[in-house]
Amino acid sequence: MDNISVEDIVLLVFTSAKNLHERALSVQNTWLKNFPNGYLIGGYCKDKKLKMINIDNAGEDYLSATYKQYIGLKIMYEKFPNAKWFYITGCDAYVYSNNLCSMLSKYDSSKDYFIGGHCRYSNIDGTKVFFPAGGPGFCLSSSLVKKLIPKIDFILSDFSNYKVFKNGSCDVSLAYYLMKFFSIKVTVVPGFYHYPPYKYPGETWQSEDGSEITESVVSKPIAFHCIKIREMYRLYSGRKLYKKNRFFTFVDFVERGFVRKLHTKYIINFIWRAIYRKHVC
Repeated sequence: MDNISVEDIVLLVFTSAKNLHERALSVQNTWLKNFPNGYLIGGYCKDKKLKMINIDNAGEDYLSATYKQYIGLKIMYEKFPNAKWFYITGCDAYVYSNNLCSMLSKYDSSKDYFIGGHCRYSNIDGTKVFFPAGGPGFCLSSSLVKKLIPKIDFILSDFSNYKVFKNGSCDVSLAYYLMKFFSIKVTVVPGFYHYPPYKYPGETWQSEDGSEITESVVSKPIAFHCIKIREMYRLYSGRKLYKKNRFFTFVDFVERGFVRKLHTKYIINFIWRAIYRKHVC
């Protein structure tokens, strides 16, 4: 097996400099710093202050994630042909670099691996597809990415034939095409969570036999999803996240108003970065 370091991993983080600037910046200011080969993947809207690869024809909405996933993967493979692993996620995830490296060190990147967790089944035209949640992210070995790259043009011309893919679900589409082309199924690993840690035990996912599972967070989580900007900075400061009380529910509501309604670019990040840097709360 490989002794994986962060230099061996390429990170792709879907975002939008137009609609999600504050969230993109919160990722860039926190855990993405731990990955030298980590980049935000955006659409046509550019911002020089963001470490971003722009895909001009991808758009800036939720449905653009499919193009950002496949075209972004192609661009990053060309940029980092010697990388051992490629990790794909979104800008409301938090990824732990040390835990990810430790987990990937158990696998051989020269073999075909599609690794993720918090899985569920989806029915694609009569085909049952077992897919990992895209929110916390998933990993592809360099061997598998090399095989996938020549198929990307076909995928981008074909995915719109499936209603579920047209409406998003780029995680399902990847699982579907990997199974269709290469008979590769997801390797399920504990530590990928579709929600913040205070949602567990409680939130469920499926095992491959279809049974529902819920359990406490493992000691070395790999990634969480649905992380607020405030929570990004709290996790990065080394603090734990706890179930929200009324105060922080209100704070997060106000934060969401600034980010979604006013499309602020820096103010929320400035506030939380200052607070958690000073260890006030």
